[in-house]
Amino acid sequence: MGHAVGRLLAAALVLAGVSVASGCSEDRVRPSDTLPPQRSTSAGPTPTEDPPGATGYPLPEAARAYTPEGARAFFDYFIAVLNASHLASDPVPLREITQGCEFCDELTQRFQEAADGGRRVVGGDLVLTAVGAATMRSLESGAAGASMSFRLIQRASQVLDTAGSLISDTPELSADGTIELAWLVDQRDWLVSLFSLDAQ
Repeated sequence: MGHAVGRLLAAALVLAGVSVASGCSEDRVRPSDTLPPQRSTSAGPTPTEDPPGATGYPLPEAARAYTPEGARAFFDYFIAVLNASHLASDPVPLREITQGCEFCDELTQRFQEAADGGRRVVGGDLVLTAVGAATMRSLESGAAGASMSFRLIQRASQVLDTAGSLISDTPELSADGTIELAWLVDQRDWLVSLFSLDAQ
């Protein structure tokens, strides 16, 4: 990952929304458009169950297949959970669907720091402008998995302190990226193992 880009994107994602667009369209998709309703506390799973996906955000059935289509559906789900995690200033859902992903770990840390410090980000939306076909393959760990390349832009953003004073100002930037997913065959589920970005 380009470290400068990683730092900029992580800072802007502290409290900024993440949006998804198909192709080169810039139509926004809200979390409620892509995530199933949150689980009801009165009808939760039994203690012996280990529901796939992030707590509070059921994994769509389309994302529970070891196919290119299933991998792409999980990528969309990951972006939606990332957005929901930021909106709630809650790093837990993102942690639950990632493993060994350094960039994801940095984001969850910054979500927590933002919540603790009362910082606010204006702008900084991520917009996917292209996503390549999923390649099914074995990862370096030996696990079955999938990878996809993608392109995105990050809108210009400002980070403000609790008094509304400017901490940093980031212009719009574009980046190419790669996501790797590890397949959990027993759970019919995926985990994000890598999310890398390189500035253009």
